[in-house]
Amino acid sequence: MDPTEGWTHSNPQRPIRREVTMGDRRLVEWVAQASVGDQFPEPFSYARSPLESVILTLADLGVMPRPARGTQWPEIVEEATAAATVWLQANPPRQGPAAGPAPWRAGKPGSEPR
Repeated sequence: MDPTEGWTHSNPQRPIRREVTMGDRRLVEWVAQASVGDQFPEPFSYARSPLESVILTLADLGVMPRPARGTQWPEIVEEATAAATVWLQANPPRQGPAAGPAPWRAGKPGSEPR
């Protein structure tokens, strides 16, 4: 069976790019570092086809092109790993303020949970 047959994300004729969130970045990092047998991260682990969902998400983010019909899974995975590594090198993490505890945990007056 063709591994790309029946893929459902978006229209395959139209490239889709969306802004990368921190969750997306963690997914790209996971793909770059994953080994055979590693469990898929949530929420992808709950998908009917986790691998397909991860690959299509990478394509939607512009990390890699959508695989051509008929491409075998080992080749797709190899390309995804290489593309994720290259993407991470080209897109270093943004430096922002460190996330601290929730305000009510910091003991600020009037910020107790309701």
